[in-house]
Amino acid sequence: MNLFLIVLVHSQQVVIIDFSTFCGFQVLTLAVQTHEGRAIPVYFDCLTYPIEFVGSQNIFIIDTLKRFIEQFKIKPAFVLDRGFTIPSLIQFFEADEIVFYVRCKKTKLISIPDGNGGDTMLSAQALKHTNDTTIKAYGDLQLRLIKSAFNRKKHKEPWYILTNDFSSTRKEIITIYYHRFEIEETFKDLKHVFGLKKFFIKRMMSFKVLLWCMIFC
Repeated sequence: MNLFLIVLVHSQQVVIIDFSTFCGFQVLTLAVQTHEGRAIPVYFDCLTYPIEFVGSQNIFIIDTLKRFIEQFKIKPAFVLDRGFTIPSLIQFFEADEIVFYVRCKKTKLISIPDGNGGDTMLSAQALKHTNDTTIKAYGDLQLRLIKSAFNRKKHKEPWYILTNDFSSTRKEIITIYYHRFEIEETFKDLKHVFGLKKFFIKRMMSFKVLLWCMIFC
């Protein structure tokens, strides 16, 4: 493994997870937040199509994370966008005691105590009087729901962030999610600045070598 990557990735880092298409391959990329506008890719793998059975993409994501954790021997915090609100993935994070931050849709169903020893189920957007509350979701998992401030000029709606981080402040968690967008800027650079958008490569190994060269050039 590249010594630079070993030094770069440590347990206190936040690693962004996202999919993007390069050269005909659907690539799951793990990249370290920098707070400098661009995330640094440190690990990736390619999903093979067609997907043969329901749930195989979810299995691919979890297996990729397991390989990453095994190779780096650490469990950093992960931040993910709305496409990753997958029950099996959230349960994997919880079972392995991995900190995560994932944006959910405003219609995501959650449970809160009803004051009578039971729970009331409602949507995330229905919590109008609190921006930071403990909820239940994905079965009986106790999580934290953070709602960002709403700026109509910048966003169509507030962010609803699910996390198992009960130590950081609300502001810190919103900042972590804000810097998730660094990976999208990295994807744009690879496709447009480095020209990967122009290539179509049939062999996966050839593509992986090319992508690593682009990342470290």
